[in-house]
Amino acid sequence: IRKLQRIQNWNLYRRYHLMKADVARAVKKYKPEAQVERRLFHGTKGINLPSIGKNGFDRDFSGKSAGSALGTGTYFATDARMSLQYGSSLILARVLTGIYGAAASSNQPNLSSIPGSKGDRIHSVVNDVTNPSVFVISNDNSAYPEYIIHI
Repeated sequence: IRKLQRIQNWNLYRRYHLMKADVARAVKKYKPEAQVERRLFHGTKGINLPSIGKNGFDRDFSGKSAGSALGTGTYFATDARMSLQYGSSLILARVLTGIYGAAASSNQPNLSSIPGSKGDRIHSVVNDVTNPSVFVISNDNSAYPEYIIHI
């Protein structure tokens, strides 16, 4: 690691914090053992860093270089090496993974409901529901880019 750069964007953080309260309420109600937030890695091209730092993650641009095997959304991984396969730059983000489920199909948004709810949607989809290493979020306010890791 050459340099660690902290991103401080009050507007993005405020939107993220409001979303975190919503996710926390759903987790408490439907699945109290679930982890509301995780710190995960996101790989991207260096040219995208200023936009992500200013505007946050945008699912409309996600998957352009790597595809969308788990559906439409922004992809995050528990392992930095995996994220670096999809871009030369690395972001450490706070991600609201909340109640997750398996992806329904590729190139589709996450529309699955939380079991036992009246239509509340799951917060993320994963590559493996028993031991997830990749999380996909479909709400742009569900992730906050906290650090850029310069390698």
